[in-house]
Amino acid sequence: MSLLLKDTKISLIFPPYRTANDPVSLKETKEHLGIIPPLSLAYVAAILEKAGCMVELIDASALNLTKDQVVDKVNKFNPNFLGFTSTTIDFQHTLEWINYLKRKTNLTVIIGGIHLSVYPKETLTHRTIDYGVIGEAEETLPQLLEHLVNKKELNNVKGICYRENNHIVVTEKRPPTQDLDNCPFPARHLIPNEKYYSFISKKKNFTAMLTSRGCPYKCIYCDNQTILYRCRSPKNVVDEMEQCYNLFKIKEIDIFDALFSVDPNRVIEICREIKRRN
Repeated sequence: MSLLLKDTKISLIFPPYRTANDPVSLKETKEHLGIIPPLSLAYVAAILEKAGCMVELIDASALNLTKDQVVDKVNKFNPNFLGFTSTTIDFQHTLEWINYLKRKTNLTVIIGGIHLSVYPKETLTHRTIDYGVIGEAEETLPQLLEHLVNKKELNNVKGICYRENNHIVVTEKRPPTQDLDNCPFPARHLIPNEKYYSFISKKKNFTAMLTSRGCPYKCIYCDNQTILYRCRSPKNVVDEMEQCYNLFKIKEIDIFDALFSVDPNRVIEICREIKRRN
């Protein structure tokens, strides 16, 4: 925990799915595939809590909140920063929410996610976005916040982008996290676990889980080609499953890895560990 961040508060916002009629729209995903917890923001929340911050995670999608209802929640929490994540398909919709919340709260906005990581300069051309976290957040985001809170120069923080004298600065790339077992589990205590479901789920509470990051293959059409493949140990994976069951009464878990079965022996070991713990 960083004493430098102990009084720092951040609201993480996950907007509702956009309304659209095209066959790949996120509205169709919500209506037919279910409501999945925002794992990326739940990981970010856990990272920030570990660093000493006070965090709220507002899943406006699961809770069916309007922009004004989210503004009310943010004002009540009274944070120092707003945090968002975005893929490319939902960037314009996320930007609409960022613009609205920025106008209503005038808070500093930080964004991460695969869209920002692939297009950092293009993303920062939107002036309602103040800072971007490129790649993984474990080390980068706490360090960025410490520098912002203490008004320190940002150019030595790896893996960020920001504006300086009307120029967009992209700093040196930060190496990806090597040992995923050292990363905190997603902050499920901050999200409404009872709201989540999948079209194939039969029980509540429901959640999703990542047991690895990236993919060993390099398909040119896939964003996972930019992410180094690493996996968590079977023990660490089942530790999280056990936490889900004991603390959050979660009865079904959907594995959201890009390619869970790439190492069959590891899958077998995870299954054996599940069975061993009954």
